[in-house]
Amino acid sequence: MKRLLKIITILILAFSSQFISARKIFVTSVHSLRLAIKVARSRDIIIIKKGTYRFRKHIIIRRKRNLRIYGQKRVNLLQENPQDRVILIEKSKNIKIKNIRFSHDSPNKECIGDVLHIEKSRNIKLYQSEFDGSGTIGISILNSKNIKVYRSKIHNNTYK
Repeated sequence: MKRLLKIITILILAFSSQFISARKIFVTSVHSLRLAIKVARSRDIIIIKKGTYRFRKHIIIRRKRNLRIYGQKRVNLLQENPQDRVILIEKSKNIKIKNIRFSHDSPNKECIGDVLHIEKSRNIKLYQSEFDGSGTIGISILNSKNIKVYRSKIHNNTYK
C-alpha cells in the first residue's frame, strides 16, 4: 500500500509539472536583469522594459536552458568598460534573445571587448537585435552549435 501511494504521488507530480507555465519576469534595471537571469527556470521569459541600461561588468547567461529574453520596445544594453564584452552566453541551450541593442558606450576610447561571446552552447537564436561593437568583435562563437541570427544588425566592428 505504501509503495502504491508513493508511485501515485510520483505520477501526479510528474504529470502536473508538465502544466506549470512559464513565468514572465519584468526587469527595469541592470541589477534586476542579472537577478532574473540567475533565478530563471526553464521556459521563463525575461522582459526588459524600454530604456537604456549602463553597466561596467558584462551580463552572464550561464548554464541556462529554454530561456527567452525580450526587449520591450527600444532597449539598449550599454557596456561602459571598453575592455570587457557586453554579454556572455556559456554552457547554455535553447536561448532566444529578441529586440535588444547591445553596445559599448565608449565614444572616445578604443574598444577591444566583443559585444556577444557564445561558448559551449547550442540552439541560440538572436532576433531583431543590434550588435554595435564600437571596436573589434561583433559576435564571437566558440565550441557551439546551431547559432542563428535573424533580422539583426552587426556593425562598427573590425570582425563580425
